[in-house]
Amino acid sequence: MDFDFLRKRVENFQKDLGFEFENVNLLITALSHPSAIKILGRDYNESNQRLEFLGDAVVGLVIGEFFYNHSSNWDEGTLTARRALVINGNALSRAAEKLNLHQNLIISKEEEDRRGNYKKSNLADTFEALVGAIYLDQGINFVSRFVISSLEDEINDALVSKKIKDFKSILQELTQSKGMGTPQYKLLSSKGPSHKPVFETAVLLNGVVLSLGSGYRKIDAEMIAAEIAYKKIIDDKKINFGTRAKFKTKFKFFFNDVQKSFIRKKSKK
Repeated sequence: MDFDFLRKRVENFQKDLGFEFENVNLLITALSHPSAIKILGRDYNESNQRLEFLGDAVVGLVIGEFFYNHSSNWDEGTLTARRALVINGNALSRAAEKLNLHQNLIISKEEEDRRGNYKKSNLADTFEALVGAIYLDQGINFVSRFVISSLEDEINDALVSKKIKDFKSILQELTQSKGMGTPQYKLLSSKGPSHKPVFETAVLLNGVVLSLGSGYRKIDAEMIAAEIAYKKIIDDKKINFGTRAKFKTKFKFFFNDVQKSFIRKKSKK
């Protein structure tokens, strides 16, 4: 690794940002993809993943507070739906590209050859890591302005969007109006790194799985599952609520619980 080149890259990136870090090591850490830790001579915990964990919480707080203060008439479902338009992989990766993070991400040669610096998940993660670094270096007021400015287009689109739907509420209204009962939600699994798991949730109706949904937040996974279930019912797709379908669902959950129990026991050994 050419450390003079790295120093110049960080200096130039701070100029692009329009401010300087008091602790420049925070910025270097935010830009350090896990694949680069060996060439940087760092420990694994010195990659950007811990800052990504922090930044994820900061972005959620800033955007959540923004929408909360914008309108006292929005209920939890509306707030969640509008937030989801802003906090998602596509939106965060676009914000990262505007900041030229793809040109400043520190990655290994192998990851660069795979065009890892253009991968949406890497860009979104690095944006969150950068937010975490700015929060630690500059404080909540400064980072709040940075987040809102960086996601300004997505925020404006979310504010005027007419596609805001709380699919959990809409699905429940639909199923109850048809005398089908009330949907229930079951968490099936949590996969991925511990600092940023991906949740998979099933929506059930009368003991039968209607659909599955995945997301970085449990509520997002439930919303996605509810949307799929809603569209399935609206499209008049046949849903089997018979004994066989219920047995298949119970067996699926039983098998899923056995798998999770086996994994837990194996991890303890």
